[in-house]
Amino acid sequence: ITFSIGSDNVKAGAQGAEYMVSQLGADATGPVLVIEGLSGNITGEMRATGFADRLAELAPGLEIVASLPGDWDRGKAANITNDILTRNPDLVGIFAANDGMALGAVESVFAAGKGGDVVIIGVDGNSDAVKSIQDGRLTASVAQLPYLVGKQALENVKIAVEGGTVEDRIIVPTLVL
Repeated sequence: ITFSIGSDNVKAGAQGAEYMVSQLGADATGPVLVIEGLSGNITGEMRATGFADRLAELAPGLEIVASLPGDWDRGKAANITNDILTRNPDLVGIFAANDGMALGAVESVFAAGKGGDVVIIGVDGNSDAVKSIQDGRLTASVAQLPYLVGKQALENVKIAVEGGTVEDRIIVPTLVL
């Protein structure tokens, strides 16, 4: 393997926390839910850790009341959100490790009559998330940028084939939508 290329999942989670704090304020207080990926999956763990660590730095009054594996599943994330909303009706934020789970959380939040009251952030920037953001339902998504991954990969393959040296690990940026 000459090189690997991708996003920094810890940074993506941290960007989610930064955006949540920009919406709620650094002095905000209240419960926050984290919906992780599949239990033991490094990508989901890195995103959740990046979010939790950065949230604690920026807004210590926002308390993560649950961090549960949603198994990358929209329906499971909806059920988790419903359960946590029942126990914490004053929930102020939800971070989900992917957009599918974030959209499941959106469904539960709106079904509970709390649409617009809870900041909900996903990761990936997929087309369903973009539409939900445009519709005023999902608050934001930390977008992976596959175009940049492909572009950078092709540029590095060209360099390597021509005998040049490339970094073995390349990180492309993520963007909050």
